[in-house]
Amino acid sequence: MEGSLFGKKLTKIVHVATIMSPLIFSNTTLQAREKEPQFSNPKIRIEGIEYVKQELKDKEILFNLAKQLLVREKTKAHKKQKYEIKITKDEIKEKVKSLITLIQCYDKGRQWVLDNNFDTNPARTKLVKRDNPILTMDIEKSYKKASTGNNVAKGINAFYNPSVENIYFRLDIESQSAVQAAIHEYNHMLRKATKFFPKETIKLFSEAFDSSSALINLNKIYRDSSFQDNTAILKKITYLANPLEISAMVKVFIYDLERLGIKKPGEKFTEDHYLEALQLSEAGKFSNDSRILFLIIKPTHFVKIMNLKY
Repeated sequence: MEGSLFGKKLTKIVHVATIMSPLIFSNTTLQAREKEPQFSNPKIRIEGIEYVKQELKDKEILFNLAKQLLVREKTKAHKKQKYEIKITKDEIKEKVKSLITLIQCYDKGRQWVLDNNFDTNPARTKLVKRDNPILTMDIEKSYKKASTGNNVAKGINAFYNPSVENIYFRLDIESQSAVQAAIHEYNHMLRKATKFFPKETIKLFSEAFDSSSALINLNKIYRDSSFQDNTAILKKITYLANPLEISAMVKVFIYDLERLGIKKPGEKFTEDHYLEALQLSEAGKFSNDSRILFLIIKPTHFVKIMNLKY
């Protein structure tokens, strides 16, 4: 480690705030392997220092990165106690493995969006293809910093900042949720605003939104949240009614349908699919986006919006 120029740079960094992905690592055991994980963009950024894939093949750098992340995690977990931070080689190897898996999942979601969108703007498609998302250990803090309204965002997995064209993902998330979060946020990046969205689709999503159901089920939608303030309720309902948010949820729902074997890619969505999906959703088989969709879309409009091509 001492003999590596990039290793020295990494050791000078006390706080690792963000990681830009995708990148190309060596394998999880840091030994030779037939195939490396392949990512769209081979870069990583840590506190302004950027590495390309050739440098990341240096296992000293990779070990340093994993160690820095573990230090941050353990320091945060024991910040109110006197605690001597100890990190084992096995912990570092596991961290490397989980980081590789996480980035692959985010890239899987990105690719799914590119493969399952129609009538898209070529410039937006190019932007999604070349994007380097930011992986952060404190996504609430990142969101608050990026938000001009100083909004609170408890429990979010990811967010898209359209003003700077950045997507932020959290590091502590399980694989399936990472894929779904990527589908949601890359759909936002692809569309950005209604300028890149078919007008007839916006109209149909607006008609399909069930404001009464959304209001009645607001605590269920946001789980343990309790809404006493009318302003807070209005903000949540406005968010759920946004056609761009409904669009992102629909894309995640389509992915869930394919993942669970309910509907094949390209197959027309029917009432039978709806009923089967509803049963599985009540059994907890669907993602959060899909679960919310059942609570905010009128049953009379569900089949219609699922068969839109956009």
